[in-house]
Amino acid sequence: MKGIFTAIEFGSSKIACLSGAKAMFGKYQLLAEAVCPYAGFRRKAWLQPDAVGCATSETIRKAESALGKNVSEVYIGVPGEFTKVVCQDSELDWLGRARRVSAEHMAELISKTEDYDKPEDYELLGTYPAYYLIDKQKRVLDPLGMSAEHILCRASHVHAEKEFIRNIDEIFGSMNIAVSGLVCVPLAQTKMLIPPSKTGSICILVDVGYYITDVSVVLGEALLYHATLQIGGYHLANDLSLCLDMPLEEAEQLKRSMTFGVHPGKISDGAHEDGENVSASLEEGGSAQDIFYERMNEICRLIGQAIERSGTKYGEDTPVYLTGGGVSMMNGVECYMRSALKFDVEIAAYTGHRRDSACLSGAFGVLDFSFGLEESKKKRGSNIASFTF
Repeated sequence: MKGIFTAIEFGSSKIACLSGAKAMFGKYQLLAEAVCPYAGFRRKAWLQPDAVGCATSETIRKAESALGKNVSEVYIGVPGEFTKVVCQDSELDWLGRARRVSAEHMAELISKTEDYDKPEDYELLGTYPAYYLIDKQKRVLDPLGMSAEHILCRASHVHAEKEFIRNIDEIFGSMNIAVSGLVCVPLAQTKMLIPPSKTGSICILVDVGYYITDVSVVLGEALLYHATLQIGGYHLANDLSLCLDMPLEEAEQLKRSMTFGVHPGKISDGAHEDGENVSASLEEGGSAQDIFYERMNEICRLIGQAIERSGTKYGEDTPVYLTGGGVSMMNGVECYMRSALKFDVEIAAYTGHRRDSACLSGAFGVLDFSFGLEESKKKRGSNIASFTF
């Protein structure tokens, strides 16, 4: 299917398949969209490993029906759950004699960052320069041609779990579908959703999904930090279901209908991660809003802790972009989280797609990345988040 790219994302509760073709205006035209629910994964393991292949096959079949063609090759998004980010520094010191930074110097710096203890059971997807520090003072994204006596490079190395790669190889090999490359989903999302005007600054992307939440810290086109939290929109609905004694489906609809008010001003100190019942934290007869805010406070607390653990220095104007189907489409959520996290929170926008595309921001990110992949290969050689079998 020349000119048509297909992306697959394995979410925590659904598999998404998107196909698009190069467009005359804009990057691409979306040709097919298919989504199938499945058991998903928790803590780096499939909940129903034997059923993943069937769910994947069903998703692709639906996409092929919409596309009117067979899918013969795909790009696979590696979920944050199965990735690991390692940042390394390297430097060149010309001992007080200023030099013009060349492409060779930059390549040498990147190469020196690759001398580190590789995480066991992981495969390198790509290496990305995050920034260069000129004479220990000026941080830049591209130092080419600048004069410097000393230069430091921080590079981000993105890895995928080998077991995930093996599973993907088996699933798509059995369907005779070629895997063109593996793409780190958090990295692809940040590349798509962080505005170009912000790429020179540290930004945070928070993807609150159904079962999990991904927190990514990015600078330029490099991930400085990533964490996956075992909590998401499901836990909000589950608490309502348990505490109000209603079916989960009704609780989900109640959750979606709720509007965020002003943040109450404090974050719960309790821990209710992994769907523990929050009713013990509430007075008898707590309202739906009480239950909802108790869990939402917990989500915000865990996100705040993840951001703090990154060890990155943030300014008062550091932006946090919110995406995912867990809460980002709910009215008032950005104001609520802005107050809770003490960051400038806003809903991540992707021009050209529906607002509810937040549910598929990972899949759209992988599709976006696939269209830019060939050009990236030509410009940056191996410095791309893609692993080819």
